[in-house]
Amino acid sequence: MRLQATLCVLLQLIFELSSCTQLWVIHGSTLELPCVIFQSDISGANITWKFKGKDVSPEATGPVRVKKNGLYLSISPVTSANEGEYVCLVKENNVEMINFFKIAVAASFDYTLKVFEGSPVHLPCHFPTQQPSLCQCALVQRDGCWEENESESQDDSDYDDQRLKLLYPLDHDQTVLIRGTVMEDAGIYHCESTEGQKLSTIYIIVEVAPTPVPFLCKDSSTAWEPCQEEISRTGEPMLQESLARVSMKLYSYLRQTYPSSNLLFSPISISGMLSHLLLGAKDDTRRAIERAVCVPHDFHCLHFHTKKLREKLSGSLQMASQIYYNPQMNLGESFTNQSIQFYEAKPTRLLNTSEENTQMINSWVANKTNNKITQLVDSIPPSTQLLPTAAEFAA
Repeated sequence: MRLQATLCVLLQLIFELSSCTQLWVIHGSTLELPCVIFQSDISGANITWKFKGKDVSPEATGPVRVKKNGLYLSISPVTSANEGEYVCLVKENNVEMINFFKIAVAASFDYTLKVFEGSPVHLPCHFPTQQPSLCQCALVQRDGCWEENESESQDDSDYDDQRLKLLYPLDHDQTVLIRGTVMEDAGIYHCESTEGQKLSTIYIIVEVAPTPVPFLCKDSSTAWEPCQEEISRTGEPMLQESLARVSMKLYSYLRQTYPSSNLLFSPISISGMLSHLLLGAKDDTRRAIERAVCVPHDFHCLHFHTKKLREKLSGSLQMASQIYYNPQMNLGESFTNQSIQFYEAKPTRLLNTSEENTQMINSWVANKTNNKITQLVDSIPPSTQLLPTAAEFAA
């Protein structure tokens, strides 16, 4: 009787050699599960892996693979399809050891986005790399569904579908773009798969855009230095040398940028436009533009000789430049007066809309070129602060 009792106790110990481990794994990562979590020589044992009650084939070549004769189970990359219970069963010399692994995949990401009113915002969502499936939802019709939290939502009629765009409809990246964010867009958004798996949660905070501070030029009342060499002949050769150097530098830059393309550009227009802009520049900005047009810092006769050159060529070449500026900018009176004096152009305020500005500038260039050029720009961004323009054509 004593021997039988001892044997019964040993059998109970054998059948209780099992353990269970719970793991949270990040979507897209690599996971290796050890069959035994303690040091033991089981090289001769019969090892079987199961997932959700079904055997995992040792010859499997997909994301889930048996490695080192069953000692490890590798999962790469981890997706929501890999969630569930894994079992490793070891049989050796009438002894059974069982390890349970319960895997949960953390595939959801939380974001808080702060955006100014009127700006675009991207709502990120990445669908697991599985076979895509169709879903029926308001914003996205493939792979993932976008929904706004009911507690924060509003009537569908309030939404302008033109503002919403699914950037990559046929991709696992289901990011949605909201254009021209309004205050009513603030709230919590969820992206979920057709199976109900939450992929991302985005909390959008919409703030009123700050009022831009009017731009003020330092010492804007200071006029350009007078030309003391109007009688001398040094100014005109210096301007000619400047134009030649600008032409070579522009050609070199454009040739390197477009090595296999034909080039058509007007160095005299570009130089004249920068010279007009230089009229109101100060300090570092002035020195930078002077370097760009290849004139020394003490060359005060640039604008005088530019005007003379324009008058000299007027019979064969018409040259014109103009500066458009944001109404919130305050231009110095001296700059305005000298702009008229040297370039025959009074700086003009931009209008309220991009369409009006586009029409205004194209009308200007058409007028200056006797309708030889009727379109200089396609559109003007609303954020434009200063827009120098130039035009020329053979008379």
